[in-house]
Amino acid sequence: MTETDAQVAEDATGLRVHRDGPVLRLTIAREKAANALAASTITALRDAIEEAGRSNEFRVVALTAVGKNFCTGVDLVEANSEKRTDGQERPVRPRIGHLQRGINLGAHELVRAFSELQLPVVVGVRGWAAGLGNTLALLSDYIVAADTAKFWTPFVGRGFTPDSGSTWLLPRLIGLPRAKQMVLLGKPVDAERAERWGMITELVSDDELDNRVEEVVAEFAAAATVSVGLAKTMLHRHLDANLAQALTQEALTEEISLRSADFKEGIASLRERRPPRFEGR
Repeated sequence: MTETDAQVAEDATGLRVHRDGPVLRLTIAREKAANALAASTITALRDAIEEAGRSNEFRVVALTAVGKNFCTGVDLVEANSEKRTDGQERPVRPRIGHLQRGINLGAHELVRAFSELQLPVVVGVRGWAAGLGNTLALLSDYIVAADTAKFWTPFVGRGFTPDSGSTWLLPRLIGLPRAKQMVLLGKPVDAERAERWGMITELVSDDELDNRVEEVVAEFAAAATVSVGLAKTMLHRHLDANLAQALTQEALTEEISLRSADFKEGIASLRERRPPRFEGR
């Protein structure tokens, strides 16, 4: 695939953004830092996700990374230091509360954007997915993991408490006992165990990862985008809803989806006994 300057944005943020027709491709590109996320990377990711949510162009988001690791979380060296404003390059220790103040405007805003996006996110994970990287991978809607993947919540083992929605996501995904094992003991979970625990959608060999991600992305890019997005939103919201609330929401969203062009195409394809040709509208 040829990438022109107009198609690809890559700068000091450490994020590659490729607008590929209905696919928004986001690639974490800080390989020398094991793809740890700088503040600028987090902001760029959040902005790209919000752009995808506002746009009528995109139908799926593909999230991958360069090199042998997916993402090792927030760059803690950068997060706990700042440059002097007097021209000196020596970092100085910020005042107490620096991280607490910034995290709600950084990592937590990114997590909220991921969770609320009404588009499917397909992620390809090889190597380490740790901290915020673990959350972003597991919040995605279709998780293809290579056999080299390792999922890790290292916070407590480093002497501080979890963030980025880890304590909300993991109990719901794998149950409380397994979540405690991951969080309280800081035990990494390899790809085979992640598959057994239901953490991921598919496990493939490292050589197969990129091709399989592309296959899934293509499937979502041809899907009924309105219905997919509304269904995703309901699945997320109904984690904390009762049955009556879920039934009410289902009725409202079905009213919207029944008015979409894709619904009309779906009915026509059923009547004509052919595969549907959805346009995402």
